[in-house]
Amino acid sequence: MAPYSRLTLAATLLISSNLADANEDEWDEWNDDTASPFTYSGFVQAKYGRFITPQPILNTSAKDLTLRLEAQYDANVFQAQFKADSQYQLLTSYWHHQIRELAVNVDFANVDNTTVVNSPLGNLSLKIGRQSLSWGLGEFVFLNDLFAKDWQSFFNGNDIGYLKKPNDAIKLSYFFEQSSLDVVYQHQHNVDNLYQPLMQNVEPRRNSINARYYFSRQQTDYAFYASDGFANTPQFINGMPEYAALQSVGASLVKPMAGGLIKAELAHYWLNNSGDHSSKQQRYLLGFEREIMPRLNLSLQAYIERDSQDFELNNRQLMTSGLTYNSADSNWTTQMTLFHSPNHRDNYVRLSTSFRYSDNLIISGNLNNLTGQNDTFFGQLATIDNAALRLSIYF
Repeated sequence: MAPYSRLTLAATLLISSNLADANEDEWDEWNDDTASPFTYSGFVQAKYGRFITPQPILNTSAKDLTLRLEAQYDANVFQAQFKADSQYQLLTSYWHHQIRELAVNVDFANVDNTTVVNSPLGNLSLKIGRQSLSWGLGEFVFLNDLFAKDWQSFFNGNDIGYLKKPNDAIKLSYFFEQSSLDVVYQHQHNVDNLYQPLMQNVEPRRNSINARYYFSRQQTDYAFYASDGFANTPQFINGMPEYAALQSVGASLVKPMAGGLIKAELAHYWLNNSGDHSSKQQRYLLGFEREIMPRLNLSLQAYIERDSQDFELNNRQLMTSGLTYNSADSNWTTQMTLFHSPNHRDNYVRLSTSFRYSDNLIISGNLNNLTGQNDTFFGQLATIDNAALRLSIYF
């Protein structure tokens, strides 16, 4: 069992032995029976995918069955969350098990002690264990969101929620009168799960820390970010993959404008590899989204990288446009996102749709189409063009 899994179980037992009061109102959406603080849910899912581009061996991209179990315990002071998947991959006759969340969240504002509540400790919330982490404003474009991503799930037909890779971390949140601070500590920095995995033994074994300070003023949300850790994807130094040490600072804002929302984000990276291969990078994002017709939303993004080292595929530019449609009864949702790099000349079209047949049955599908030269970001994945269909039964 992972160190944070053991830590979470120990914390759960310690806290639950001293607390008996249960919050019967907060989690109505999980279960109609509010008499118990314990709730559970899950689903069974069948997925089938095909490669669009003919493959030399097998044209089936995915064929698996998944069982998801979720449980939550909600008391006054703490909440415990659990999510786990068991997947049977029919193509390889292989079982894959993953704990996606196993964490305890302690909210000191609800402690049954006036001295604690009225002290600075009463503004503190602490979450310990395996959890999904995400912040920043970009849609599939990440500047200050430096938490690990699962790109295999993104391209193989899974729900978009699987893009967030679970992290073993401690998250501290402190709430001031008009602002908030989040600090995330990882004992071992987590890195991206790439579609074409590289050598696993090059992953960094050291810790990382991320911080975000955010507040709202006059209908505008502001956030400031800082990080000290590692890059999530490796660079090749002297022919070997290496994860650079990464320090970063950044900022973002989002505000209403022209009937929609305008968002801006920037980040500055300091990347330190072994030898004399250190570099800097700036990232800039400007986006806008609004409802252009009833239930039809449009989103636009312009993204630019500026690199201190002059390589052929540096200084990437990226334009994205997205359309999202929701039916009047909210049972059908379709999203199409287009990615285009003007200077690297590669493209990506992502289409996903989901139909809720009933409260217990959802039918979903998606398509990935990538084009470009073999050495470009999207072009190197052009051979994995695929379409997938999912059938999910919830309980």
